[in-house]
Amino acid sequence: MRLKTIPTKQTLQEVAQEFLSFKCAQKVRERTRNDYRNYIEKFLARSNNSLDIEILKADILAYFAEIPVTSPARYNHPYQYLHAFFSWCAKQDYLPYNPFDKLELKKIRDEGNVKPAEIQDIQTLLKSLDKHNYTELRDYNIILLMLDTGIRTSELLSIANTDYDSNTQSIFIRPTVAKTSKSRTLYLSSVTNTSLRKFLRVKPPEWENWLFPTRDGKRLQANVLGRNFRKYCTRSNVKFTPYQIRHSFATFYLENGGDLFTLQRQMGHTDLQMTKRYTELSDKLLIESHLHYSPVGLLQSSSRRSKV
Repeated sequence: MRLKTIPTKQTLQEVAQEFLSFKCAQKVRERTRNDYRNYIEKFLARSNNSLDIEILKADILAYFAEIPVTSPARYNHPYQYLHAFFSWCAKQDYLPYNPFDKLELKKIRDEGNVKPAEIQDIQTLLKSLDKHNYTELRDYNIILLMLDTGIRTSELLSIANTDYDSNTQSIFIRPTVAKTSKSRTLYLSSVTNTSLRKFLRVKPPEWENWLFPTRDGKRLQANVLGRNFRKYCTRSNVKFTPYQIRHSFATFYLENGGDLFTLQRQMGHTDLQMTKRYTELSDKLLIESHLHYSPVGLLQSSSRRSKV
């Protein structure tokens, strides 16, 4: 079997630019295109910028060997985007095959080790926020909304003022905002709705159309929100991330009697298995559920009936 003829004049970086143009022509969401660009650029910075398959395989092994094993996502995210890029390169005959396939590199299995933030810790942090300070008042409402709905950080930062309806106590997640590109409506508790209405009264009307803008009226960035979270946690002597609040929502939603199917819709998952993976059932709930639903209880009921 003859190998495909591989162009030798182009560099890996030049091919990457063509790939990103292809993704743009596909009308892939801007955030996804940026993720492709970021992961590819990080790889290029540590590679030999070569389309030689043997050199490329060595670069890939070296790159993934350097990723610290702190969480599956830190390994799996670059794996996902680079695997897709090199698969495209192979289809376009820039490479004889996808080097990931020959190297037999696999994603790291995610066992769902992320723990939900404790309600007491969230409460402690919320109490520490100064509601007379715009930034802290905004972040107070952000935390309240995340805990009330389980909304993703990326979706939350893209909410416009017009997406929020205080009368129906709901927030509409537009297809262009949703990670899955499918719209959904999030319904709010009266506590969150009242807090948001008060927050909106202090926002200057001339600011840009973001529900949670910066103190300059611009779009709030995820890294800024993350930095604020770390500052608040240090000040309150607690430790959790915005992502853990999403897990908290899922866990306590189930503990309070919610079901997986409505939780799936609320969290915006296309697959029920994903919803299950995001939940962290407490020992308390497992014990209570087992006592209530175990079939052994039927034996006792049957025994009592037989004595009558």
